[in-house]
Amino acid sequence: MEFIKPKEKLGESTTTNLPSADGPHSGTRGCKYSRKNLIFISVCALSVFLYFSKAYKWTLIQEQFKTRHEEMTVDEVMFSLSWASSTSKYTSFKNTSSAQHSVVWLEQRRAQYCVGDTLNVLVEMRNYAGQPKANGGDFIVARIHSPKLQACASGDVTDLLNGFYRVRFHLFWPGEIQVSVRLIHSSEAVDVLRRDWKKDYTKISHRGTFKVGRKQETTPCALRLDSDRALCEYRKKEDGEYYACYRPQTLPCNSLAIMRAFSYKGPNLTKEDSQLLAKKNIGIEIKNSFKPVTVVGCTGASHTPTEKCVAGMNSPFPGGHFYSNRWLPSFCQAEPFSSEVAITRCLKGKILYILGDSTARQWLEYLTRKVKGLRIVSGSRFQSYLAVHAVTTSRSGG
Repeated sequence: MEFIKPKEKLGESTTTNLPSADGPHSGTRGCKYSRKNLIFISVCALSVFLYFSKAYKWTLIQEQFKTRHEEMTVDEVMFSLSWASSTSKYTSFKNTSSAQHSVVWLEQRRAQYCVGDTLNVLVEMRNYAGQPKANGGDFIVARIHSPKLQACASGDVTDLLNGFYRVRFHLFWPGEIQVSVRLIHSSEAVDVLRRDWKKDYTKISHRGTFKVGRKQETTPCALRLDSDRALCEYRKKEDGEYYACYRPQTLPCNSLAIMRAFSYKGPNLTKEDSQLLAKKNIGIEIKNSFKPVTVVGCTGASHTPTEKCVAGMNSPFPGGHFYSNRWLPSFCQAEPFSSEVAITRCLKGKILYILGDSTARQWLEYLTRKVKGLRIVSGSRFQSYLAVHAVTTSRSGG
């Protein structure tokens, strides 16, 4: 396609399209008139361009900021929890995946590995007869570690869907590194879990205790209850959360004080299912065909993040590693809280609310042991906790 200069093209078109009734100099007057229009149009176009340029940049910045703190929708959460389709078919136990008969291979071994390089291994899954598997779906986890350095990092596992798995490790530290791959569940055991997960049986029951003074009543609670009976309904309009308990006979709904969970008996497993899920067959390490790898610190190979860690940052996988039993993020600088002084400085003048399960409670109990003067002054195993610092009166509740 021939490129035509805008000025030449404009002159041709404006002269040709002017009406001839204005006389022999109409073309010249037309050109002068078109230049005025051109200046006016150019100014307008430039203004519009600058406006949309600024608007575009602003939108782009806003989108970048938004995606860093973006929350998943309910549908996205449910989709992320969905199971992959089954790729295996149970015939006999000897044909199921066996960690003892499988092997881990080192891909493309190098003469030297530097900090910051990638280490790839290939996992070949075999059954109890020693025959290669032809399908994927096994649940395996992988890590690299250096016990003497108290260092470890997770590996990124890719299912090749043909009995092989590729694991990618980022080499974070120098020294002798061991590769560890474990088979948590065979693909056949995953199928059992998938099948029973779909069944609509009650796995956990909840009971709420209502208390007023010394009087208390206990009723069943759940996300869904038979509405034929009177209910105490607890709603949170902000995020659509809903929970309910059967209304106690005499006490008000706002006297709910304690919630307890009870496990029901699980699904009825067949003999074959129980064998697949037996403890002796869970979390078995797969043997390596290679010795530990030595990693050296090469000039310019490693990268140290400079941005300070803040809540809501997008985290890659793996998001970091442990070294000297301390977590080091790979994408930002985290302030260490290894000393009592650092912890106290961070919490000074703050009220910290911790919402969670028994793990959160254990973390709070650890914190009170770590920081002198911070002690739990209220709460029991099934109720809220309140920890008060004797000096700064900072509180941590969960």
